[in-house]
This record gives sequence, C-alpha cells and structure tokens, in this order.
Amino acid sequence: MAAKLTFTFALDRNSSVVAPACRIWVDVRRTSNINDDTNVDLVAAPDGIVWRGEIALADDRAEGIFFQVAYRGTPGAQCSLRVVADKPTDHVVWQDHGVVTQLEDDFWGRCGA
Repeated sequence: MAAKLTFTFALDRNSSVVAPACRIWVDVRRTSNINDDTNVDLVAAPDGIVWRGEIALADDRAEGIFFQVAYRGTPGAQCSLRVVADKPTDHVVWQDHGVVTQLEDDFWGRCGA
C-alpha cells in the first residue's frame, strides 16, 4: 500500500478579522509541473482556523514531494504547517511556523526524510 501524507495548517485566533481560508496542492507524481498538481481535500475544524487533509502517494516515499499552500488570514496572526507521512511509521516530513504578513499569501515546500 502506498504512503499517505497528512497536512495540518493552522492559524491562531488572531485571524478573526477576515474569513480565513486554506488550499493545498501536491505534486504526487514528482513532475515539477504546477499544472500536474493534485488538490488536497481539506476539512476545516469547527473553529475555522485549522485545516486537515490527506493524500495518497504513488509509492512509499514522501521524500522529494513538493507542495504549495495558499492561505488567507489576518496580518500578524501566527500560522503553522505540519506534514506527516505514514510510511514506514508516522513521522514528520515537513514542519514550519511563522507570522502572516499579508492578507493572502502562499508558499512552497518539499518533504524531507
């Protein structure tokens, strides 16, 4: 069975001035072609500031998988992203946090080992 990636993106409660939002795309086929990315179906928590979604990979390797995160939040809010792979056992392959600097923004990442 192929590996699965779980994405969790969160904003802190400072993001109530605008309607927060998040989308994530993943290059599951490792083509490095933005037009070939797969959208991750995200589910928002009841508080509307945490999103979680999973996506299956073509194989057991999370290393080298590129992803893009686009979000909307209040400038000054804290944000974080955690990506967990389930093969061979659950382990973090990417994690970062920071401060929202503009109303809408996006960033790219690449899963490590």
